[in-house]
Amino acid sequence: GVVLAVGPDVKQLTAGDRVCGVQNPLNNSLPGTWAEQTLALEGDIVPIPAECDISFVEAAASGMSALVAGDMYKRAHLPAEGCRCLVIGASGGLGTVLLQLLRGHTGGRVHIAAVCSGTNAEMVKRLGADEAIDYRIGPFADQLATQGKFDV
Repeated sequence: GVVLAVGPDVKQLTAGDRVCGVQNPLNNSLPGTWAEQTLALEGDIVPIPAECDISFVEAAASGMSALVAGDMYKRAHLPAEGCRCLVIGASGGLGTVLLQLLRGHTGGRVHIAAVCSGTNAEMVKRLGADEAIDYRIGPFADQLATQGKFDV
């Protein structure tokens, strides 16, 4: 949405800024977001850069992808000594965020196998995948059968 007004302690936003975000559903002191106008904490929203030509729907979707991928990463409980991870749908909204989170893992080395179409193979490798499995050339389970098990 568009910021209509800010409180005196707000530092990063001004009225008129295009923003998107995800409110904490556990914060019962704020109204929900299914409304024409709502209140939000500054830390729950980010400005959409002027040079970023995306709709509010696209901006909202990217925030949700990051939120869900971050939760998946936390729930994976990656072992400290490293592991092998399989990301199915690696070129989609969740997958692209998850690849970057896995590559940035500060524990042991994470080997990332990314399932996507061959046309997206280079992109997923740039985002952190060690290998790309093209589901269009055959069932990815068959392609991975000789590689051993994945931890996550």
